[in-house]
Amino acid sequence: MNDLEHIALSAQSDFKAAPTPAELENAKARYLGKSGQITDLLKALATLPVDEKKTRGAEINLAKSRIEAALQARRDGLAAAELDVQLRAEALDVTLPGRQRGGGGLHPVSRTIERIEAIFGSMGFDVAEGPEIETDWMSFTALNNPENHPARSMQDTFYVDVKDAQGRWLNLRPHTSPMQVRYARAHAARHSQLDPMPEIRVIAPGRTYRVDSDATHTPMFHQCEGLWIGENVSFKDLKVVFSDFVRQFFETDDFDMRFRPSFFPFTEPSAEIDIAFRSGPLAGRWLEVAGSGQVHPNVVRNYGLDPERHIGFAFGIGPDRLAMLRYGIDDLRLMFVDLGRMHPADLHAAAGRPAHHVRHGGGRPAPRGPAIHRRGGGAHRGRRAASAGRPPARVPGRCGRARAAADRLRRAERARGHPRATGHRGCRTAAGGRREVRRQALQDRHRQTARRRKPRHAVLGQGAEDR
Repeated sequence: MNDLEHIALSAQSDFKAAPTPAELENAKARYLGKSGQITDLLKALATLPVDEKKTRGAEINLAKSRIEAALQARRDGLAAAELDVQLRAEALDVTLPGRQRGGGGLHPVSRTIERIEAIFGSMGFDVAEGPEIETDWMSFTALNNPENHPARSMQDTFYVDVKDAQGRWLNLRPHTSPMQVRYARAHAARHSQLDPMPEIRVIAPGRTYRVDSDATHTPMFHQCEGLWIGENVSFKDLKVVFSDFVRQFFETDDFDMRFRPSFFPFTEPSAEIDIAFRSGPLAGRWLEVAGSGQVHPNVVRNYGLDPERHIGFAFGIGPDRLAMLRYGIDDLRLMFVDLGRMHPADLHAAAGRPAHHVRHGGGRPAPRGPAIHRRGGGAHRGRRAASAGRPPARVPGRCGRARAAADRLRRAERARGHPRATGHRGCRTAAGGRREVRRQALQDRHRQTARRRKPRHAVLGQGAEDR
């Protein structure tokens, strides 16, 4: 056995014994590296005669080829072994059952509305549906809300930049009462030939919209209003119906219910309905759950019925609040609003922390856009709405009312010669001097801030096309 044969066999043995790719590369360097045995033999060819150089060079290249073939074979073997180990580690039992996707569930408010519909359906009430964009007559006039009545601005209605046939702005319904009006008018027309007319029993659940947002209010919320009209329907029936509803909804008899006198334009007399649980976490607390009352004669007349003959009651339930009570939800906004987009003050309120811990200055922007805008939010909104061709604000907001009251107070003090009204730093009496000075300084600061603001004006009763 010559030296080249010995080197090739030794290389094959070393490659076969290498357990890892790193050790294999170390073994390769001993034979094919810069200082390897085969490399040294190739360098020694320069010292041989020409005839011997050809023969010796061919033998060295043959041995080198054998070594490289053995090296590649071992590399392939190590790679295959590594892949086999990986496959065994990632092996799946295809006979096992596959992963099942969990089923979704209904929103708590949806569950609550379905429960309300089922309970009143068992009492003989129909379920009415209607559009969410309503006319001014359906939302207000038919419900005994006259022009410029406080009830219209009190609700802070969202209006849409579309007018009805009478030239009045459409609105996002602030309550589901228009569905009662539509149902009652259709019922009266359908049974006009019958005497006596069948009773009207209907509930109207659905989404409603108002400019309001706090722990118990959202701009979009749900209402379920009910109506029972007949020839002999009284408050007694209302109490029986609502008591039975509360008993079935909360699945308990352990509660007290009371009717508090109130006012609604569409009912007379009117009452707020409160319940108090006798046990549990809400024991002893009175919670408002609905508004109710006997339907106003003007509203009955707008139904197309005779108020001297037909009488009944109406009520309005907040399914959102009932869901909060039933499922133990403390903040209504948690059901509708992304927490990442909530205002810091709202987050503090939801967490039960006072709002004064929040840094002032980054107020929450008001909803804006060409389609929907507010009404009843202050005199300065009237100019902006009128310039955009929208219905202007008809009733000054809180800011306007506060400024008017402050002006009246200053005029009265000036007439009495009060030092604060005449520009002095305050009366220097022993009892009230310091307090008056502090109050005067605070008012001066507010006055300076008001001068830096832009003047706010109201354009009342006219749109952009009239200016």
